[in-house]
Amino acid sequence: MNSGLTQKQQILYQEAQDLFDQIRSKPWLAEGMRDQGYDDNAWTHGKTLASTAFNLARARADATATQLGATDAFKALFDDSWPHFQLLMQTCTTLCQGNAEWMDLLGLHEARLNGNGTSQIGKPQKNDAFAGKLIWLDRFYNATQNHPEIAALLAENNFSPERVANDAARLVALNEANRRQDEAIAAKKQAVKDRNAAFRQLRIWLRRAQRHAAVVKKKHAKNQPAPVTVPI
Repeated sequence: MNSGLTQKQQILYQEAQDLFDQIRSKPWLAEGMRDQGYDDNAWTHGKTLASTAFNLARARADATATQLGATDAFKALFDDSWPHFQLLMQTCTTLCQGNAEWMDLLGLHEARLNGNGTSQIGKPQKNDAFAGKLIWLDRFYNATQNHPEIAALLAENNFSPERVANDAARLVALNEANRRQDEAIAAKKQAVKDRNAAFRQLRIWLRRAQRHAAVVKKKHAKNQPAPVTVPI
């Protein structure tokens, strides 16, 4: 069964298929249901509801796979890029500390106390929320590239403009990967809503059809001749 269905949805879909099979295999049931208002158009509508629900469940499964792929790609790129970001952050902290204007431009101006009570420069950590880190890094790399004095100081300390630009390109790629991840997450949420709405419609139709089928089956059973017993 399609992995995009919940367990209850799997059962519901199978119940619908079972009813369709019964209508095909039992002429008396099909005729009795016709008397209940279930003509060819009604069955076509029911099958369309079931097919739509199943296809939307498949779309949900595809959306989940896409979202997982986008998330894995983002995390892999981040893990590969973070050491480059961290090295430049540490270098800027060492080179620019004491210049309040530069530290402010780099986003390194906020001080905090660590567990030993000593002052540290506030900067993002690897396990911080991604959204905040990306915003901070955008500001940071903008300062390292567009402030001539900071760029010159970095160049004197083994961070040429080309090297910084390569790191900044990693950040651009990371932001793009994050955008794709956000889109994939939103698409998955929408796919779940669409699937669930389709199964609600199928359930309403199916439960009504099953009630009418139960009436026809009960009437049919009453009209069956009693079994003949042969004395031994």
